[in-house]
Amino acid sequence: MTNKQCIQQVKKLMGNWKKGGLLVLLDECQHLIESGGIDIFEDEPDSFLSAKIILHVALLDLAEQLRPISQTGNEICENLKNF
Repeated sequence: MTNKQCIQQVKKLMGNWKKGGLLVLLDECQHLIESGGIDIFEDEPDSFLSAKIILHVALLDLAEQLRPISQTGNEICENLKNF
């Protein structure tokens, strides 16, 4: 597979991310905020603690939707994290 072919495959996987990818991420963040799983009201207005936690968990949730099923795929993912 060439670089261009690989990027095309990534774009296919992203699906609805092509139009408003940040909106998908923001929707996930909004869902987490409204879930009641985190108390944002104790934070100072200029604190980024809750925002960082929410964004981190949202990215993990979205990444989990694309996790490879095979052991080989998971091993490749773990190796790629090192670069």
